[in-house]
This record gives sequence, structure tokens and C-alpha cells, in this order.
Amino acid sequence: GPFKLDFIVRESYPCGNECANVASITNIFEDGKTLTTDLVIIYKINRQNKLVSLRAYWNFEKAL
Repeated sequence: GPFKLDFIVRESYPCGNECANVASITNIFEDGKTLTTDLVIIYKINRQNKLVSLRAYWNFEKAL
């Protein structure tokens, strides 16, 4: 493909059936340039361990 994507979860904070993760995503393009975005991802599961909610927050201006 045109780029490689690295996804790293640095911290994880579970609470009941929800979990907040502090992560970073790095795009590595064919020309070697990189773009790293720090973000917080929050997900929720139900009693059957199925994903019912997934939200992610990041600073859009810093990602440009």
C-alpha cells in the first residue's frame, strides 16, 4: 500500500464495561515521511463482550 500504519496503546484505564486508552497512530508514507497523532480512545462493551460504543478524540490541528 501507499503507507504503513503503526498503532501504539501507551496507557489503558479500564472501568467496569468501559475502557479509556491513551494511544498514538503513526502514518509512515512511501517517501519515508511520518505523521504521528496522539489520541484518546474510549470503548464500551455489553454483557456479551460485544463492542457497543467506540469514540476517539484528538487535536485535529496538530494532526495536519
